[in-house]
Amino acid sequence: MEELLEDKELQKIPNLEQLLSLAVLPISCLIKHAAFEDEDECRMIYITHIGDENIVEPQDYHSANSLYVEYTNVENYIDNIYLGPQCKLPHKLWLQNHFKKKQQGKQIKLIKSEMPLR
Repeated sequence: MEELLEDKELQKIPNLEQLLSLAVLPISCLIKHAAFEDEDECRMIYITHIGDENIVEPQDYHSANSLYVEYTNVENYIDNIYLGPQCKLPHKLWLQNHFKKKQQGKQIKLIKSEMPLR
């Protein structure tokens, strides 16, 4: 992004930094900051259109960059689970057994990623 902000032609565009921030907002959840590489985490991605009534819109200026979907029981909506490359076998087996018990008839795919988290 720094390179784009330094480009002479692009600097002619008013509000360039804000436009770039908006452009990368949809994929920002896919990138993990290096400072948090040791933390275990779970990310859920809900792909939809901007007019989806499930999206909670910001109510004030300070939360203008926050769009989210309220959820309580997400297990009925999970199709795929991507496991990190260092996921241990006991964790994978626990997930398989957990969803087999809960989801009768629905198959949830467990996919072990080879992509590093950085």
